[in-house]
Amino acid sequence: MDSIPGHYSVSIKIWIRAGSECETQENNGLAHFLEHMIFKGTSTRTAEQIAADFDRLGGYFNACTSRSYTVYYVKLLEEHLDKGMEILSDVLNNSIFPKEELEREKMVVLEEISQTEDAPDDIIFDRFFENIYPNQAYGRPILGSRENVRRFTRDDITSFISQHYCSENMMLIASGKVDSERFISLAEKYFGCIKSVGVRAVDRSPARYVPAEYREERKLEQTHLILGLPCVSYSDSISQIYSAKVLAILLGGSMSSRLFQEVREKRGLAYSISAFHAPSETSAIMGIYSSTDPKRLKELVTVVLGELSKLQNTLTTEEVERAKQQIKSSILMSLESNESRASHIGRSIHYFGRYTDGAELIEIIDTIGVNDVASIAEFMLQDKRLSLALIGAKGMLDGYRVLAEAL
Repeated sequence: MDSIPGHYSVSIKIWIRAGSECETQENNGLAHFLEHMIFKGTSTRTAEQIAADFDRLGGYFNACTSRSYTVYYVKLLEEHLDKGMEILSDVLNNSIFPKEELEREKMVVLEEISQTEDAPDDIIFDRFFENIYPNQAYGRPILGSRENVRRFTRDDITSFISQHYCSENMMLIASGKVDSERFISLAEKYFGCIKSVGVRAVDRSPARYVPAEYREERKLEQTHLILGLPCVSYSDSISQIYSAKVLAILLGGSMSSRLFQEVREKRGLAYSISAFHAPSETSAIMGIYSSTDPKRLKELVTVVLGELSKLQNTLTTEEVERAKQQIKSSILMSLESNESRASHIGRSIHYFGRYTDGAELIEIIDTIGVNDVASIAEFMLQDKRLSLALIGAKGMLDGYRVLAEAL
């Protein structure tokens, strides 16, 4: 619980350690489908009544599913805290998953899948992860496949809830205008009935990175690409995680970053280019995403690989400090939102096993130096385990392997 003086609202999040990593090939997409279905009717409310009851409180409610977790949340004025928690409890504990709602929501999710597949800048990330984590839960798309979604049943949903929606896998988080005694009392009143199984129910196999190349031909004006290398994960130290974040920002996270300057400002090869650090609990990727005219793709990749190859030995104190300041500013500005603070609490406990507040993170970031960031670059590049995903014109990037070997 995070009580913030001067706030009028409070954000409540139910954080469940159950995402697509919990799934098999056969039920891939179920965690996300359940997230859709949880608001579709309880023993005392229809789907429309749930939406209307939330709307009467003047706040908003939503949910999200990731590979590692599912979150249900509501933000409202503190005076409506009791009612908001009651509704959240109702949908979590008393959903009945009516057949007509289930069949209708299947169509909604199928449209969501189609929307993603029609957007090359979205679907390329799914294709990339599927190939670098082959036949693994962590590599499968969160939305699942059309075939899986079409055959999901009410029994599938209730079985998933029985296995994963238990007290050992859950956090109830509050941030904003909230009194601790009142919140604890309401938590016991509305969520004390959630079952315990005595042990943490989620059993995850470690994600294993496998270097891969993926090419998909489409009639597009641009070719979209991701280049990726293995990086530090949440199994490493918090300092290493934030050193990787620093590296991602100075590489391609801002207008002054190396890739933005070399690719866009100096050569006009792309409208945008970005670097990202995507860690899980057992594996991680440092990736670079961009899109360009197919005729200039080879030049773009050559420039990117050139920047990667010289990272380790050319880092400067000035650019490291600049990236550190961006991260620190982002952390501190996010603390102005109680919803962001609630999310930070959830992620921190989920990945690090404890709450790391803003002051501690700033202190950790302040200790990061050029050598720390260079060690992350060295780790990435040591075995040249580069992966590539491309979506675009036929005959994309002939000779890529020769370029990659020069990394």
